Amino acid sequence: MMRIVIVDDEPLVVISIRTLIEKLGSEYTVSSCCANGKEALDYVTAHQEVDLVITDVDMPVMGGIDLAESLNRQGSRCSLLFLSAYSDFTYVRDAFHFGADDYILKTELDSKKLESVFTKIIDKRKKEGFDTPDVVLDDVEEKRISFFHSILEPEAAVCSEKLSEMYEACNFRQKYPFYIMILRPGDVSDVMQRYGSSLPDFIRNTESLLRQFAMPYSGDVSGIDYDLYCCIADNQEDQENVYAHFYDSAWTYFETGFEKRISGRIDSFNVFIGEYRSVVENFLLCSRPVVRAKRYIQEHYRDKGLDLQTIANYAGISKNHLSNLFSKETGDTVVEFLSRTRIMAAKKMLMETDCRTFEAADRTGFSNVEVFCRVFKKITGTNPGKIRQ
Repeated sequence: MMRIVIVDDEPLVVISIRTLIEKLGSEYTVSSCCANGKEALDYVTAHQEVDLVITDVDMPVMGGIDLAESLNRQGSRCSLLFLSAYSDFTYVRDAFHFGADDYILKTELDSKKLESVFTKIIDKRKKEGFDTPDVVLDDVEEKRISFFHSILEPEAAVCSEKLSEMYEACNFRQKYPFYIMILRPGDVSDVMQRYGSSLPDFIRNTESLLRQFAMPYSGDVSGIDYDLYCCIADNQEDQENVYAHFYDSAWTYFETGFEKRISGRIDSFNVFIGEYRSVVENFLLCSRPVVRAKRYIQEHYRDKGLDLQTIANYAGISKNHLSNLFSKETGDTVVEFLSRTRIMAAKKMLMETDCRTFEAADRTGFSNVEVFCRVFKKITGTNPGKIRQ
């Protein structure tokens, strides 16, 4: 099995490459996805079993050339495959100078090209004595999925000692204390309807995207099911940052919003089990009024007159009751959820069409363009006028 690390700062590119690799069969496995050369260098240094690094050339923090130079200086045995949007000879020359095995333009990348390059790299490694083992490594991700599912089993069905053994086999990177963040799609039924038999792909792509934003904070990620994902990080602030970046990209790439819950401080195994059970069980129990409210917002966010009373009327409860219930079950107020829904729709509109800022504001339920710009900046971190840059 060839163990591969993908390095690129564009999440959609990472997802595309991972999908191409998975189509080639079980003899290739993606060990990790990194957003820049520094993350990749740290990972490869700690995981000497990596066979191949597929890296972009131009990235923030550390680019592909600097990554290759650093790995070369360390005497790393992994092979290097460069990807780039540039055909500049200088990039090609520098890449091969620091030990690149091949160089592919992103515009030429497809499964046949990738398989051809992989075959060539494997042959070269065999000749150099770096034979790729033909055994399947322990599937840590499968062990994690089993562990997380077992936590929710009745206590009589799985004893604490067994759970502890399963936990050790998961190889989580974090040491106590840490925090867990549980995420799920905001509209689970919509995900099921749109992806159907492709749900395994949705899980892998969602997990890959979440991992890209978690790695800068040394976070660990597991895709437990199509409607349940877990991120472990050292503190709540890091979790909030991971979520903000992930939510934005998930809406862009999957047209799906995600909700989150963050646990309290976890400083022991028993606390881990208790916090996970509490967060997940409370999170997954979504009342009918909240489901109806969310659906109504997603269908009517363009209405400038949409207000809490109108939403509560549709949900069938008073607006005060809805406010309390919605915050308790989703972690957001009704207004926050409405604003985020509007802004994500506006961002997509600005990125994919030639509409102007005031038009995007008008089409997503904002009566005042100044309010739109202020809310847009608060949620996305940038001004609407810069979103196309």
